[in-house]
Order: sequence, then structure tokens, then C-alpha cells
Amino acid sequence: MAEEKPEEAAKQGEHGEGEEKLKKKGLPILWIVIGLLIVLLIGGAVYFLKFMKGPEKTAQGKGKPPADEQKEEHAEEEPAEEEHAEEADEEEEHAEEDDHGGGKVKCPEEAAAGGHGGGKKKVESDTFKLEPFIVNLSGASDVKFLKVTVNLKLAKAQCTRFVEPHIAEMRDSILMLLSSKEYEMVNTVQGKMELRDEVLERVKNIVKGDRVKGAFFTDFVAQ
Repeated sequence: MAEEKPEEAAKQGEHGEGEEKLKKKGLPILWIVIGLLIVLLIGGAVYFLKFMKGPEKTAQGKGKPPADEQKEEHAEEEPAEEEHAEEADEEEEHAEEDDHGGGKVKCPEEAAAGGHGGGKKKVESDTFKLEPFIVNLSGASDVKFLKVTVNLKLAKAQCTRFVEPHIAEMRDSILMLLSSKEYEMVNTVQGKMELRDEVLERVKNIVKGDRVKGAFFTDFVAQ
């Protein structure tokens, strides 16, 4: 029995040394496994971040700017619209100045109805019709009267806005002219032509800027 104990102790010693060797060999393997896991985690995180940024770049490439950029673009468009409105006001102011001081014809185009929302453009005629004139003729022993309807030919249809404010002045001047005529002066073709030219001259003295190009009688009765 005494002889067997040293052998068993030797076996146990060898077995203990084997376990220690295995433990020592197992430590490097464990560190390698841990290192691989860390690398995989880092790689997965990087891939995830790239994947998330990918759709944003794609959206920007397709012309879909972020909300902040859209707001900035919208803010830039508003001043442009304001500048356009200011230019239209300046054109109208210059046109009104020409109305009083003469010069070139400036009758800006009418804006489309409904603004930017679209709609039909306002249609205007280049002929401006005045209400009929009825006056008593001058120098007649018996009462004679003259009934005349005058149409004005405008340079542009848009010039109507500059003629309408002077209707009262034009009617007053034309009435004074017609009532100063005698029956014999307006009862001939030559007399009617001269009267038409005189009407046009009076209108042009009131409406400046050559906006009125001609005058026509559409009704003429003297009796």
C-alpha cells in the first residue's frame, strides 16, 4: 500500500500539470474570441451608420432638399415676388407721369385675373365709346339740335385705364364745341370731317401721351 501512494501522487501531479497547461492554452484563445467579437461589433456599427446616411444622400441627389433648405428657398422667392410687384407699380407711376407731361405711350399690360392662381386674362377693346351727345345748335332762328355719338380709337386696349378718369373733362369740352356749331356748318360732309378733327384735338389736349389715335362718329343726326 505504501508503494502505490507515490505512484498515485505522481499521476495526480501529472494530471494537475495537464490542467494548468490547458488553462494556459485556453487564455489566448479566449482573448482572440473577444477581439473578434469587438471587431464584428465595430464593423456592424459602421455599416449601420453608412446604411442610415445612404437614404439621406439619395433623397438629396433626387432634388429633395431638407426642410430647412426648402424654407430658405421659399424665403428667397418672396422678395422676388415683392420686387415684381414694385416694378409693376413703378411702371404705372411712370405711365401716370406721362399722362400729365406727354411723351411716349405707356399702357402696361393687364395682369391675369386671379393672380398667380391663373384665370382668364381681362379682355379689353382698343375702342372707347362715349355716351351720346345731344345739344342745341347755335345761330338758328328755329330750334335745331345735334345728336352725336363719338368713339375714340386708342393706341392700346390697356390705355382705357388712362382715358376713363377724364370722361367728364372730355364730355364738357366736346359739348362746348358742338353747341358752338351752326346747322349749316355740320350739315355737309366737309363740315362733319372738320368737326371730327376738332373733337380729336380736344380729346388729345386732355388725355396726354398720344394714347388716343382717332375719333369716329357712329351716330350723327342734325335737324
